[in-house]
Amino acid sequence: MRQSRGERFRRHAIRRFMTPTSDPDLRARFDDEMRAAGLSLNGRDYDLLFAMWTEHLPQREALRAAVPAPNEEPDA
Repeated sequence: MRQSRGERFRRHAIRRFMTPTSDPDLRARFDDEMRAAGLSLNGRDYDLLFAMWTEHLPQREALRAAVPAPNEEPDA
């Protein structure tokens, strides 16, 4: 079965984030979020979830920046 260009790119991106040279600060932040969510994964499942989490980090950061913090919301 032939993979589409998008599938090949996604596999490459996931493999890139699964490398042991990943930023330790990102790993620590990811581990904190995993603990807060009550999740405990090991091995490949951990690596795949970390890769997906890292891949979507820019979008989450943009959303956080766009939404005002509760203390910054205008008074009604």
